[in-house]
Amino acid sequence: MHPFAEALASQDLDNLLACLSVDVTYHSPVMRDPVRGAVVADILAILLDAVDDLTVYEQFGDSGTTVLICGFAVQGVRGEAAWVLRLDETGKVRSLAWQARPFAVAVRLSDAFGHGLARRRGGVFPAIVSVGRPLARLVAGMVDQLAPHLVH
Repeated sequence: MHPFAEALASQDLDNLLACLSVDVTYHSPVMRDPVRGAVVADILAILLDAVDDLTVYEQFGDSGTTVLICGFAVQGVRGEAAWVLRLDETGKVRSLAWQARPFAVAVRLSDAFGHGLARRRGGVFPAIVSVGRPLARLVAGMVDQLAPHLVH
């Protein structure tokens, strides 16, 4: 198993960060633009704080790319994620991207990232982020409840 997968499964931030190249690029499931540099450590710390019961189910790939299939919970809601790790010539992660499902989990992750990053930034940002929480949770709940009925 790739060291990133082991650190992710054990929710070990120090070892997770040790797996990253110095110029790592992070592609979030909840942010439009990729993130580079030191803020990637903050994002991964927030992620590890937000998730529980993280399990790596499967890993596959080659010397340049590793894909991880994981299960986890966020605020009591179970979800799954697929991680795509692009590796440099030394095996360090130079780019990481992931997607999570179901929608309710993605919304809860978005909420956790918003609040975590806002707390780190300070000022009025935590209050601004809090305003959207009830509506986002309502929409996520509606989508998760209605979507199954729309496909039958």
